[in-house]
Amino acid sequence: MTKKIKEGEYERLFIRLSGHFLSEHLPDDFFTYDEEDQMTLIEDHHWQPFEYHSPQDVYDLIDNLTYDVQNILEKGK
Repeated sequence: MTKKIKEGEYERLFIRLSGHFLSEHLPDDFFTYDEEDQMTLIEDHHWQPFEYHSPQDVYDLIDNLTYDVQNILEKGK
């Protein structure tokens, strides 16, 4: 049986997984920020290996990891 991810789970996963690419996790209210403020926050907290990546690239890395984890949780594998 497939486990359905609750609404808001993506945002919670994204924030939790952001610590893999940033010097600290994004704040819980990150998705209430406008896009410019989101990118500024990511740029301000980039992790050294990603310091030469654009904030949008780092956002995309977090998004891709979140999507993969969400798919694993939904499929139960």
